[in-house]
Amino acid sequence: MAGLLTGKGKDLIGWQGTRELIAAVELLLAKQLGRYDEDGEMCLLHTLADKLSGELAFEEGFAERFALSLNEFEACQDESELPEQWRRLQDLIAEQFQRRSAVIVCHALCSTVRMKVVAKVLELAEKWMEKNGLGSTPSAYCCLAGGPLGRQEEMPYSELETILVYAEDGKSAASYFLGLCRKVAAILVQLGITNGDMSFTSHLWRGSLSEWRQRFTDGSYDMVPLADLSLIHGDKELAATTLNLVGAVQALNRSTLGVNARRVSTMPGGLDFFGRFRMEKSSGHKLVFPLEKYALLPLVANVRILAIRDGIRETSTLNRIRRLVEAGSLNVEMSERLMRAFHEIETLQIREELLVRGRRAEIDAVQLADETEYRLKSALESISNLQKIVYSHFMDQG
Repeated sequence: MAGLLTGKGKDLIGWQGTRELIAAVELLLAKQLGRYDEDGEMCLLHTLADKLSGELAFEEGFAERFALSLNEFEACQDESELPEQWRRLQDLIAEQFQRRSAVIVCHALCSTVRMKVVAKVLELAEKWMEKNGLGSTPSAYCCLAGGPLGRQEEMPYSELETILVYAEDGKSAASYFLGLCRKVAAILVQLGITNGDMSFTSHLWRGSLSEWRQRFTDGSYDMVPLADLSLIHGDKELAATTLNLVGAVQALNRSTLGVNARRVSTMPGGLDFFGRFRMEKSSGHKLVFPLEKYALLPLVANVRILAIRDGIRETSTLNRIRRLVEAGSLNVEMSERLMRAFHEIETLQIREELLVRGRRAEIDAVQLADETEYRLKSALESISNLQKIVYSHFMDQG
């Protein structure tokens, strides 16, 4: 499992917040040891060692069980086998988060599993097409993920955002990939995976490379969210060509980028004039705090717009923040606040999703513990400061 975190894990160790945490633990341990005699000190240290040993044993055991379940899923030869294996993987992810509350680990596990799921579903759909006399793949193609999966920030019940690109033009290729995508959609329904607005089951998000080139260049699509795209499955060369095309169009459309920057930097904040949560009525007429609308989306969108401006090709929010510090667009203190904000928001949302076993975009802020409420409000203040930075970068410079 450690391999899933390569890169991000190294960055975490370098955070000042992490160093402060280690220093605080050392200080607390020193204070506790000062209260005991020699036997008491040894007892405390042995207890700590046993606890660490137990946690390491859990991690090793979990890694083995997760790898085994993932291999069993990939070995499925029929779509009827997928739902049970999918549920097992979901249960493992829930177990890990409930024990650790580790957002980055949860993102890595969810993203890895979801990418494997989409790849397997596409593979089975191809076989179904051929078996039923609908032909084999007429050309190279690739499936790209946007949204949380594209950023490698998938949560247990995130909606799936995807586009499909195939190399050849013509009615024959279009007909084949229409049938393929319909079969994929049917299998995803069996798994309980829902599609977001960006879905290759719609003709708007499926097409040949030449069609995508035309769409990107004629202004038909908002190019900013497409900066999150990353390859899930398929031809790597075709995917690279598509991603380079997205980057080139974004670089040319600086005026459009400014319009997007104004929009995301003026998104309503999560706190009202009096510093209270901006509550809204849910479908059940209960007052809730829309966590995704007022916290996660503004954070992700404003970091992304700065990353596009600076030519940063990273897709994950945390990696973008790190690159923005290197580019001089954010200072170290602000980056740490944003990273903490991201962690706090995602922790709350993942807990809510696991609680209801479904997608949740809001929380009951009234029931938050005082400490959690303080951290969330601090996170919202950091996002508000980020929006001011974005507005200044784009508007002051024209």
